[in-house]
Amino acid sequence: MKRIFVTKKSQGYVLILTVLVIAAASLTITLGLSKLLLDQLILQTSQADGLKALALAETCAEDGLERLRNNWQDYNYILSINGNSCTINIVTDDFQAQLISTGSSGDYTKRINVTIDRAIEVVSWQQM
Repeated sequence: MKRIFVTKKSQGYVLILTVLVIAAASLTITLGLSKLLLDQLILQTSQADGLKALALAETCAEDGLERLRNNWQDYNYILSINGNSCTINIVTDDFQAQLISTGSSGDYTKRINVTIDRAIEVVSWQQM
């Protein structure tokens, strides 16, 4: 009958191997959680930029309506708000006006098309 002897040297190798496996598993879990948190942060930033672009486009559309209320004529201008900008383009005729408002924030751009009659009533309001 053979006897198997475990020496201190082989016990050391087993211990090192166990520590390496545990360290690799911990590193894998940590990297996975870090990636998940980073993806969530990017998504939240993107949503915030999209909402900011929409708010800018709406603000500029309202500004364009006010300008039409004061003076029924064509306009084309850029409005700057807190480091962000929006573009307003208004084309009028005798009966109605077309207002195009474009707001940009980060990589996001939102556009609003508004049709207004001569009484400054909104006929249509479309977000693009």
